[in-house]
Amino acid sequence: MKKPSKLKYPNFEAKYPWLSILFKAYYRNDVGIYKELKIFTKESRRKIACKKGCFTCCLNPVVPITLIELMGISWYISEIIDDFAIREQLKGQMLQNKETPVCPFLINNECSIYPIRPIACREFFMTGLPCRPNEDPIVSRPNDIWFPSRNIARKTAMELLSFYDFQTDTEKLRAYEAGYISQNSSDMHSIDWSQMISTMNLFETA
Repeated sequence: MKKPSKLKYPNFEAKYPWLSILFKAYYRNDVGIYKELKIFTKESRRKIACKKGCFTCCLNPVVPITLIELMGISWYISEIIDDFAIREQLKGQMLQNKETPVCPFLINNECSIYPIRPIACREFFMTGLPCRPNEDPIVSRPNDIWFPSRNIARKTAMELLSFYDFQTDTEKLRAYEAGYISQNSSDMHSIDWSQMISTMNLFETA
């Protein structure tokens, strides 16, 4: 696993201050996972099966997404992705989001929003063998799923909660323990992506 680096888009972060909060949360999450996976693979002598080219987990994902993550995705597909063909394919797939279990951002068997992918995607790892086509490892191999520690979840949430105007660490910790993040998340396939498509169109005509 490659050592993570923090996303940096200074001009956009100046324009959208919330981006810095999201980038910091993602970096805190990625670094924590990187460290824990190194220890896990060394101590257990088990290998992580996930690698570039894997996409089985994108075919029927259960992905909770927070508001700030949705905003990050909207920014990325509207202002960063500049390939017209990919943008048009994304729009079509986002419109069909509730009609298919496949992630709307899976393009040519790759994640089109990989740098800004949600936390749920960032922390899902399989050990042992790669997932088979159409396999649901939650059912078939739950013991091969690697889970990050609660410590990573807490530290990541503490960063995200800055977006929701929790000021002190005490307020953030209380909100985290009360389940504020999960209570304010939406399942990927319940989301109406039409507004995001409208935002993409606005940037194309600007």
